[in-house]
Amino acid sequence: MKQPPNLIARIRLLLPAFLCLGLASQSAFGQWVKVRPTIGNPIYAMTASSKNLFVGTFYGILRSSDNGEHWDSASSGLTTLEVRTMATAGDKILAGTQGGGVFESTDEGDTWVNSDSGLPPNLSIYAMAANGQNVFAGGIGLFASTDHAVSWYSVGDGVGGKFVLSMASRGVNTYAGTYDAGIYKSDSNGKSWASANTGMPDTVEISALLLTPPGPMYAGGPRVYVSKDSARHWQESVHGLPSDAPGANCFAYHGNLVFLGGVGVYMTSDQGESWTNVSEGLGPVQVFALAADDKYLYAAYPGNGIFRRPLAELTVGVRDRENRGADFGFDPDSRTILIPGAGLGFTTRTKGWVDLGLYDTKGNKAVTLVHSELPAGKHRAAFAAPAMPAGIYFLRLHAAGGISTRRILLGG
Repeated sequence: MKQPPNLIARIRLLLPAFLCLGLASQSAFGQWVKVRPTIGNPIYAMTASSKNLFVGTFYGILRSSDNGEHWDSASSGLTTLEVRTMATAGDKILAGTQGGGVFESTDEGDTWVNSDSGLPPNLSIYAMAANGQNVFAGGIGLFASTDHAVSWYSVGDGVGGKFVLSMASRGVNTYAGTYDAGIYKSDSNGKSWASANTGMPDTVEISALLLTPPGPMYAGGPRVYVSKDSARHWQESVHGLPSDAPGANCFAYHGNLVFLGGVGVYMTSDQGESWTNVSEGLGPVQVFALAADDKYLYAAYPGNGIFRRPLAELTVGVRDRENRGADFGFDPDSRTILIPGAGLGFTTRTKGWVDLGLYDTKGNKAVTLVHSELPAGKHRAAFAAPAMPAGIYFLRLHAAGGISTRRILLGG
C-alpha cells in the first residue's frame, strides 16, 4: 500500500532519531533520575499510599504528592524522628521508630500520633505488616493488633524472643524474618509460630520479605530465596545476581515484576528464576528502600538521595530469552514503524488476561490496544490510534507468560 507523501516525509525525519535511540538506548533511555537532592542521613523505609510517597529517615519523614518532583517534611507529631519502617493499613500510614514505638497518621502525613497502647515503653520497631484489620510489628519483640493498630499485644513468645527484621502477612499466614534464625511462620494470625526454613540455613539473617499476590514469596538477606508453597520449602535464587553480593536489603513489586534492592536494583519477571540488572544511573550502591506506585519505581540509599524510574521502561533492555520465546511475545515480523490501521501480531503462552499498550518515552500509557482475556496462541490487534504526535513509543505486552516490550516509531 502506497503511503501518503506527508507520512513518508515524517518517517524520514524521525528515522535517524529512532536509529540513534536504538543504538544508545541505555544512555538516552532507561536511566534512574534523582528526584530528591542528596540526603546525608540514612534512609530506612519507603511506602506509597494512593496519594503520596513517604520516606522514613534518621531525621523524620519526607513526603511527595507529585511522584517525587517536590518534597516536604511530614513529621509533625513525631516525638521520635528516627523512622525505621513504614506501612499502609487502610486509610492509615504507620511508622515504626527507633525507641519510640509506632506512630500513625490518618491525614496522609500532616500529623502523627503515638499508637502504643499495649506496647512496652521505648520500643524499637524494625518491621511491620498490615493485613486487613490485623497489623504486626516486630523488632525487639513481636506484637500484633486486631483493630488497625489502635491497641497491641505481644506474640513474641512463639519466635523465642528473636530479633525481628522483616515481616509479611496475607490471609491467615504471617511471616517474621529474624536476625539469626531465618523465618518463622504463623497460620493463626500470630497466635502460634513455627520455624519455616526448609531449604535455607537455620541461622540465616532475613532482612526483607515480600508476598506477591498471588505469586511466590521472596526472602532476602545475605542471599535471596524464593518459595512457591507458602514458605514450606525455599530455593536459593542467584541467576543474574552479582556473585560477590547476591543478597537483598528490600523488595518491591508491580504486577508480575519483582524488584530487589541490594548492590543496585535487580528485576525478575519469571518468579525468581533469573534476575536482570536495572541499575543504570545508580551505580554499585547499597539500596536500602524501594517502593512502587502506578507509574514509577523509587529507590533510596544513604548519602545520595532518592531516585525514580518509569515502570513502563523497565522491561526495555531485558533480554528476549528472559521474557519471551517462540510461544510468547511479538511476532518476529511485527512492524517497528507503526501507522494507524496496521496490525500487530503477538503470541500468548497460556490462557489468561492480556494487556497490550502503547507508552510514550516518559512511561505514560497513551493507548490501550488489548485489555481482555485471550486463549493461548497467536493473536492480532488492530492499531487505530487517535490523533497522536509522531515519534518514538514503546509497545508493552503483559500476560501470564511474562512481559515483552518493543520499541517502535509511530507515523501519523
